[in-house]
Amino acid sequence: MSTEVAYLAQIRSLPRPVWGLLGASGVNSLGTGLVYPLLIVYLTRVQDFSVSVATGAVSLTSLGAFLCGPVAGWASDRFGRTRTVFGAMLVSAAGMVLYAVATTVWETMLAALIVGVGIGANSVWYALLAEAVSEKDRPTVFALNFTMMNLAVGVGGLIASLATVGGQAWAFQLLFLINAASFVVVGVVVLRGYRQAPAAARASDEEAGSTASVSYRALLADRRILAIFGVTCLFYLAGYSQLESGFSAVLVETRGMGPRELAVLFTANTTVVVVAQLYLLPVFRNFAPKRSLGVVAVSWASCWGLILLAVAMSDLTTALLVSCAAIAVFAVGECFFSVAMPTMVNAVATDENRGRVNGIYGAATSAGYVLGPLLAGGLLDRDMPNTFILGALVICLLAWLLSFCFLPALGPSARKRVTDQRKVPC
Repeated sequence: MSTEVAYLAQIRSLPRPVWGLLGASGVNSLGTGLVYPLLIVYLTRVQDFSVSVATGAVSLTSLGAFLCGPVAGWASDRFGRTRTVFGAMLVSAAGMVLYAVATTVWETMLAALIVGVGIGANSVWYALLAEAVSEKDRPTVFALNFTMMNLAVGVGGLIASLATVGGQAWAFQLLFLINAASFVVVGVVVLRGYRQAPAAARASDEEAGSTASVSYRALLADRRILAIFGVTCLFYLAGYSQLESGFSAVLVETRGMGPRELAVLFTANTTVVVVAQLYLLPVFRNFAPKRSLGVVAVSWASCWGLILLAVAMSDLTTALLVSCAAIAVFAVGECFFSVAMPTMVNAVATDENRGRVNGIYGAATSAGYVLGPLLAGGLLDRDMPNTFILGALVICLLAWLLSFCFLPALGPSARKRVTDQRKVPC
């Protein structure tokens, strides 16, 4: 009990700017929850697009994020984190407005791409959080950020499911516009309320040599960063990307689930994330990231095993209960991943290149998001749900093997900063 009290005291003592960022993250995630859990349903049942078109839109968003994430990382090192976030929020808002008025496939795809360009700067958020606290407090802050995001997404998803029960197009379109407004609000709050500039901007040219002193080419020569990129991409390919696309699509196509059933599943996921995160918070500070990723792999592979069982069931109620168990098991892995990977990423970064290192991490997550929905859509359109599920399960285990073999441990030697990179201009 004394340990729990100590961690609660530590949480309360976090700097005020951190709480401002966490609050902004909550607002942004609330808007996301209004849209993304039911995006596949909207595109397939309201707009009457095929599953491959719907999952293709999700992939296109991720492609935009993949291409623009590294650009956002460079911009945040060069011009500042807050300016980069503000610009990205405005772009995302424009994409959501286009989603609300789009009626054709090409308009929907353009909206998806614009949203992805804005989302590409999401990795900058981790740089802001990492710079706002000491290194020992980063696991706590990353865990709180993830809890805030999931709680807000869950609330948003619940609101969305109630607002769209009738399946009216205008209800979905209104949610897109509300999400656009949330992007604008967060951008203004961060720009006006958070004044911490990146260290590269604070340092003079004589002290730092240049804000572009370390290029992406030099950073990617670091084997630790390459390993982080590969493992992250695989985990997102079979994990997070499928939670928002393939997971919903396979249950909609094979079990006939609709917005109400999906809302139950996402509510279960959010509830487990929030509760588990509170109990696991003391564990994260002393649990090695590589061990955490082992938990992630087992958790997500088990989730897909349960989904395979749910697909085989004839009774919808029983299938829904098994799916709830699967999404709950998945949530435990989410908790560990949300702390382990950002902690590892920011342990190998310096203040001068933190934006770019996080940009590489963001590109890896986006690559997984690009490939994941395409994999789901391609196999489900060919009526191969079991092949899709088994493939996702195997990828989770492969990611575990690669992380065990190639990712750095966070001991004193592995915490060595990326300061010996070649000084190659971008």
